[in-house]
Amino acid sequence: MGEDKKPNLGKNDFKMNLSGSKSESPKSAGFPMDFSGESESQYNQIAIVDDDNESKKSNSVNDKVRSLLFSCWKRLKKFYVFKHPLFTVFMIFFSLFFFLCGIVFGSVLAYIRTSPQITADQLEIKTLISDVYDDSGVQIAELKPTDNKNRTLVTYDQISINVKNAVVAIEDERFWSHNGIDVKRTLGAFLGFLSGGGSAAYGGSTITQQVVKNLTGDARQSVKRKVQEQWRAMQLEKEVNSKEKILQCYLNLVFFGNNYYGI
Repeated sequence: MGEDKKPNLGKNDFKMNLSGSKSESPKSAGFPMDFSGESESQYNQIAIVDDDNESKKSNSVNDKVRSLLFSCWKRLKKFYVFKHPLFTVFMIFFSLFFFLCGIVFGSVLAYIRTSPQITADQLEIKTLISDVYDDSGVQIAELKPTDNKNRTLVTYDQISINVKNAVVAIEDERFWSHNGIDVKRTLGAFLGFLSGGGSAAYGGSTITQQVVKNLTGDARQSVKRKVQEQWRAMQLEKEVNSKEKILQCYLNLVFFGNNYYGI
């Protein structure tokens, strides 16, 4: 029998087979893809795809909300009230009302911004009469100021408590509690003006407002003057911060009849 021939491998061939052999790559060997060496650009592409998916989801939600609102509006339009002529009239008057409110609000702001300031120093009354006496102390003359107003200045403590209470009760019953304007009294005077055909049974001015009116000498019958008077009254209350001083000024300032000004 012939002997099987074995390959004749030399010593050098065996060494080269051990040292020069190359291992197969995981991919060629059938193993799964190894992501450990994946580049940064591949990860960025995956993140962009995820962002696109999220934006598509949000857009779909917005579309559903818009579709729902539109369908609700279509159902509401089917009701009879939206087709009734009175609804159109109501909407017209509603729009006009807000338009007029905007005009009034803007006018009031313009009046306030152009209103002259009033200070606490103006509460000091300087136009007083002067008495002339002879050397024996007998009054021989009385000199009136240029405005020809007969006025003698008195302090707050010199005025009777009954006079103070009576004036406050008649002229401004909430004088000690308001901030310069009495909203309740103002609304009452306005409603009385409307119901009385242009003439109110009483005025809406507080004692502070009357002080402002007499100090400035502005007695015009206009909405602008009234708004500015109320604003200046509130500013005067803040600056003076003394109801007693305002009441003292009022009782020394207003006309009491027979050319007598002040109490």
